[in-house]
Formats: sequence, structure tokens, C-alpha cells
Amino acid sequence: MEIYVHRPTSGRMELLELEESTTVSAAVGLSQGEAVWVEDGEAPIDATLTVSEAGIGHRSHIHVTRCHSVRVKVTYNGPPPKEEDFWPAARLYVVFDWATGKKGFDLSKEDKAEYALQVCDSTDQPELSDHVGSFVAEGRCEVCFDLVAKHNIQG
Repeated sequence: MEIYVHRPTSGRMELLELEESTTVSAAVGLSQGEAVWVEDGEAPIDATLTVSEAGIGHRSHIHVTRCHSVRVKVTYNGPPPKEEDFWPAARLYVVFDWATGKKGFDLSKEDKAEYALQVCDSTDQPELSDHVGSFVAEGRCEVCFDLVAKHNIQG
């Protein structure tokens, strides 16, 4: 079977081929202090279980990190930034929905369609399917995004 492993690194994701009887810990090369999260999971899974016992299926996505939550700060056009905690395996669409919704900057449906999350101090506008924990810096459990107009690619 194959699984996608996300980590807070520049590569962000790798595809591993393994047996279902392999423990989660052995499959991902878990280090001291790291935990494993199933995509969109709100709590780490027991890494001593086999991949099969943990309910990780073929081509599933998991996230390996030392962070048990990620503090996300989002800035937008001048108002004070908004901050919220998310689990590391939360996909960015969850962050985007929060940032553009009632608890965030409360954008209209039309405005939401025109904006994207961009990693602060960069031009990187990641896919909304990426895990928020993939963007934390080494030794940190926080990340900053700007809410900006989407890149318009002219062709």
C-alpha cells in the first residue's frame, strides 16, 4: 500500500510504499517527541498500532510533527490580524473558511472567491488541500498567512 506523509519541511510531502502490518511509528520513522495525525484529525493517533489497525488506507494522508496545535495568524488589508489554533493535519481550506468567515474578516461570498492565503513574506499561495502544519518553521508551532488577491495567470 502507499500513504502520503506530510511534515513541516520544504518538501512538505512524500509518498511511502509499505505493508499494512507495519507499525505507524516504523512506517514514518517517528522521532522522539513527534506525533502522527490522520488528515483532518483533531488528535494524534496511537503510533504503536499497525497502519491497518490505525485505519490508514491506501493513499491516505497523514501528518508527522512535534506540534499538537498550530497557532495561525492571518492578516488582511489593515484591520488587526486574526489568530486561531488549528490541529496540524487540518487542511488550509479550514483555515481559509475561518479567516474569511464570521470569526475572521467576514468577507462576502464574492470577495472570498477573489482571495487566497499566501504565506507571509513570500509569494507562495499554497493549495487549500495542504496541511497547515506543513508551513511551520523548525522548532515553532505557528504560521502566518496574508489574505491576498489570487494570482491571475494570463495565458
